[in-house]
Amino acid sequence: MPEDRIESELEALGRRSAVWRPQSEALPHLPGLPLQLQAMARWAGGEHFVYVMNVLTRRVVAYVTLNRLSDVGRPAGHHFRAPHTKVSESHRRRGIASGIYRWWLDGGQCLMTGARQSPAARGLWLAMSRHYPMTYVWLENKRLYPLGDTPSAAVMDRLNVRAVLLGRGCALETWLATWDR
Repeated sequence: MPEDRIESELEALGRRSAVWRPQSEALPHLPGLPLQLQAMARWAGGEHFVYVMNVLTRRVVAYVTLNRLSDVGRPAGHHFRAPHTKVSESHRRRGIASGIYRWWLDGGQCLMTGARQSPAARGLWLAMSRHYPMTYVWLENKRLYPLGDTPSAAVMDRLNVRAVLLGRGCALETWLATWDR
């Protein structure tokens, strides 16, 4: 996405903050985030939104939408979210995305990639996998099939393959067995 479009989206979110801010709750300071950044979460229509504001400049500098996954079945959809992150160019590489992802995963929820990841997103997921279990699944007909931690390169290139970061206390095999009943 072009940088000017991301900046425009963040500015528009800032202008609309009077609408979403009253519906949001401030998150505790996320470890690794600079002190001047405040994260706020909002839930609407089954989606989760996290906004990051610079309290000194009163600018929205990032947001993460934790999307429901329409291509997985209902039981799995409650446990997995696909994060879509946009960060102002001036605030990248400051731990914003990883701080929000940690908050989500530490809460016992899981993250799943979409069909494609940018190189930056892939790097973030690999870095997160040093602290949270990462596994892969095959997605077909709204069902998930485990592929393990290191599928072959030929399998990894398929659109149906998704990476999953497992939150605290989550076990993919346990959930899959429960959903198959």
